[in-house]
Formats: sequence, structure tokens, C-alpha cells
Amino acid sequence: TNVASYDVINIGDSFLQADEIPYEYTLSRFLEAATGKKVLQVGMGSWAPINFYAWLKNNQLPRGVEVNMFVMTNDVLPNYSLSNLNYYGLGYIDESGELQFEDFSYIWGIFGESDFPGKLKHALTMNSVIYRLLLRIKTKLKEKKPQQNVPSPHIFSETLTESIKDCERISAYDNITVNTRDYVRLAFKTNCWDEELLEHVGSAITDLRKSIREVSKEGGKVRIMIVPAAWAFEDEGVVGKMNSRYKMAANAAITSEPLVNFITMKLADLPVEVISLEKVIKEFKQQKKQKFYFHSDGHWNKNAHQTLGTWMAETFYQ
Repeated sequence: TNVASYDVINIGDSFLQADEIPYEYTLSRFLEAATGKKVLQVGMGSWAPINFYAWLKNNQLPRGVEVNMFVMTNDVLPNYSLSNLNYYGLGYIDESGELQFEDFSYIWGIFGESDFPGKLKHALTMNSVIYRLLLRIKTKLKEKKPQQNVPSPHIFSETLTESIKDCERISAYDNITVNTRDYVRLAFKTNCWDEELLEHVGSAITDLRKSIREVSKEGGKVRIMIVPAAWAFEDEGVVGKMNSRYKMAANAAITSEPLVNFITMKLADLPVEVISLEKVIKEFKQQKKQKFYFHSDGHWNKNAHQTLGTWMAETFYQ
């Protein structure tokens, strides 16, 4: 891909990988059709800000490029194995202070400095199910295993659609799964956050700053879109909510607006817009009475991609 030939780059995780729908129905295609700009959509499952930074740094960005980074809430969750900070446990920091990942196998060393190993690994990743399985096994072996705080967590059934100011309320959620509790913690005002959560959010912000600097070198512009989980809405992701990792009631809801406010505050000194897609989606759901997420896997459906792509065109590119 000739990255330098694009006007707009949308980069994110599985929400932008969007392998549940045909590529021509992704938000970038709708944005491209509405604006006439050349739009590149880059997404890979469980990517976090550290991955966005690595991609932006290692590709030739065009002058004046506009980069929209789609940051999902799980990028800052302590108990999500591929949150931004947890990625740092899968590699090492080199002499220049950058995170590096080890090669999958010593065998690549026999090719020396040739470009061949990179091309070969890319080909294997894209075409070999067995190779991808081996990579996944390696990653799983290095993942930090979350410790369940109770033997049999209770089902979470509340609708936390507004930010919670009473910090003492957090103790009321000690008996739900650790994964759901992480999301609940994001619903509290930031003065209620503990050091662990602040550290994970801070890691993501640090790498977002690095990305902003990379884009700024080319005179470009950055927007950060905070992507809410399906359970930010009472009527979305109903099957996923009931998964054993979350144990939520079908109509449970958890806002993440305090996270948006915190990131906005921490990046206020930089030329960047931070947008709450939770607010945007809520408004469209009230207007259109349509679903935006798949029931099971919690990713955006075709309607979400079309609506958000068209909204981006009208909001930022008129």
C-alpha cells in the first residue's frame, strides 16, 4: 500500500479491521464516497495506541494528512490482556526507549539483514492459519492472567448511563467479574480512579502523544475517536454481555464518558480533537432506532459504519 498517496488515514483495532462486513461497506469507504478524498482504513484485532504509533512511525505519511485514531475502551483496562500497558509485557524497551517485540523464532536470524524475513512473515501471517495459531499461542503464553476476585461472580444488571461521583460506590461492585468491573471503574469520575487504572490510562495517553508528534512532523492533523463498548447502550451486544467473561444482564449499560473527559484534559496542550463516539452513537440511535453493534461479538455492523462514515464526512470534511 502506498500510504503516502492517501489524504485521510483511519486507524484502529478490530472495529476498523471490520472483517464481519465487506470492505466496501466500511466507514472509510462511505467517507471516501462522500468527500472524494482518498481514505485508507487500517485495523487489526486488539491493536492499541502503541500499535498505532508503531504503524504511523514506520510508514511514510503524506504532507497534511488527517489521521483519525479509533481508541477502544479496552485499550486502558488493566485486566484486558492486550491493553496498551499490557503490550509492554510482551516485548522489551530498546536503547532509544522504544518498545520492541521479539521475533517469533530464531530461524529468521539466518536471513541476516535481508528484507526477505519481513516479507515472509507477512505472507505467513496473511495466508497461514497454522502460523497465526502459533503466534496466538505465543502471545497467550506471555499474557498476564487476570485473577478472579470472587469464585462465582454475580450478574451485573445495572444501567450506569451517567458518570458516578460517589467514589465509595465502587466497593459495591467487588462481586462482579474483573472484566466487567474494569468497565464499571471507567464510569466513575476520575478522582475515584485507583493507581492501577491511572497507570493503564496514562500508558495509552503517552503513546497517543507519540502518534500526534509523528503526524505533526508532516503538518498533519489528528482526531481521537473514543470507541465505546456495546454495553455502553442498554439494547446493544445483548449476547456478548451474557458471556462468562462479563456476566451482565441483557439490558445492562456502562458509560465510559469519564475516560473521554480525562483524555481530553490530558491532551489539551496538543493540537488534537478528542471525540466521544458514545455521545454520537446515542444521538443517532435516538433518531434512527437502529442497532449499531452485532449481538454476539460486539463490533459495529454495517449500519454503524455507514452512519459514522457519513457523519465524519459532514462533520469534519465539509
